[in-house]
Amino acid sequence: MKDFKLSMIQMACSEDRMENLKRCLEMINSAAHEGAKVVCLQELFCSTYFPQNMNPDFFKYAEIIPGKITESIQKAAQKLSIYIVVPLFEKEIRWNFLATA
Repeated sequence: MKDFKLSMIQMACSEDRMENLKRCLEMINSAAHEGAKVVCLQELFCSTYFPQNMNPDFFKYAEIIPGKITESIQKAAQKLSIYIVVPLFEKEIRWNFLATA
């Protein structure tokens, strides 16, 4: 098995999702330049940690896949030739198929 460098990113997050994404991308870039081939992000890396409370107000943090956040991370992974583990709160999309008579 070939050896590789793994980096784990843990950061304080604010309510500003785009600022969190920007900081995370900077940390990913730094990790890759230090030799990381796999970068693992923290759970819910783009928002404050909210699962300890079941509050529907937090549904606004749900992400569609693909979406702006995942596409930004994907571009970074491709540019840096690395793998990135991206835990996020995925938006549930329900498909309604109507039967016609």
